[in-house]
Amino acid sequence: MAPVRASCNGPPEKGLLRVDLTSVPTLRASTALGFGALALREEPLLRVPQDNLKGFLSSSAPEIFAELAVRLGDEQRLGVFAAFLLLSEGKQQVLLGMGLPPGSQVLEANEKAIAAFLRDFPTYSGALDWQLFARVVAIVSERGTRLPSEQGGCHVVYEHSDLASHSCCPNAVVETLSDDGLRELRVLSYEGIAENEEVTVSYVPEELLLQPLPDRSRGISELRQGYLCRCPRCKLSDEMPNLTEVSKDLKLDLALEDLQQRLHKLKQVDVALPFAMASKARVRFRLAQACERPLPSEAKKLYEDAFDETDIVLGQKGLRNVSNIKRRLEQLDT
Repeated sequence: MAPVRASCNGPPEKGLLRVDLTSVPTLRASTALGFGALALREEPLLRVPQDNLKGFLSSSAPEIFAELAVRLGDEQRLGVFAAFLLLSEGKQQVLLGMGLPPGSQVLEANEKAIAAFLRDFPTYSGALDWQLFARVVAIVSERGTRLPSEQGGCHVVYEHSDLASHSCCPNAVVETLSDDGLRELRVLSYEGIAENEEVTVSYVPEELLLQPLPDRSRGISELRQGYLCRCPRCKLSDEMPNLTEVSKDLKLDLALEDLQQRLHKLKQVDVALPFAMASKARVRFRLAQACERPLPSEAKKLYEDAFDETDIVLGQKGLRNVSNIKRRLEQLDT
């Protein structure tokens, strides 16, 4: 079961996280952070507009960019580079200093595509700094994220939170809060994050994290342009319990022995995946409903853990779910 959640009232303190530049830039905790702690809020370093990219290139980039967009058939990458060139020199250096996460194959793919393009159109070899172009596009592709369409759909890069490496056993989660791209980073690991421990997030949908190693590796590679995950979990043999064994055919009139077996299997899942997940929260909620009459104390703990997990993982997107869980808890107490 999930541990007691850390108190997190108000904005996060400054300096809870730091950037480690000893080798590949990574994000680390400056102090110990408890489960559910709010560790960071920040605005985007780079913002690439998605509406009317052609107009953006025409108005905000060198003239050659519009011509290149036609030849390359790729307004998106040229838009990224144009947005980069609009940054101050200091911010450009910050973005370049972010580098690429271990396992990335994007820079090599970009360089091959550019070499092929210049073989076909050698007159454009001096049109821009192609080496810098390939590097910037790779960093934005690997480090950046796309805001939801309801928040403008811009491609954005964050100076700190986008340095968090991918892990199939992440200890943190990020959420974009508003149309201006304000982002939060919250602690996901049941054990919290120790001082100087690397901060990690998942680059892929939660459903993939529930897959066995071969399927998960294949899915990550397909979603992340050949990305090779080298997180500690993927380096080990990945024997893990199945969450569907807890939720399959779950109903209100199950026998006590069946409920106890499902509770045991859920604890095994928590040991194998010791971090909050929305999918686990949903299963906890359903199992709590089934436990209300025969096992009321277990039901209460399941609801409480589901409340915390939903709130930490989903944030604003989970407000309705949190409200439903809270209502069930109140009914159980009465």
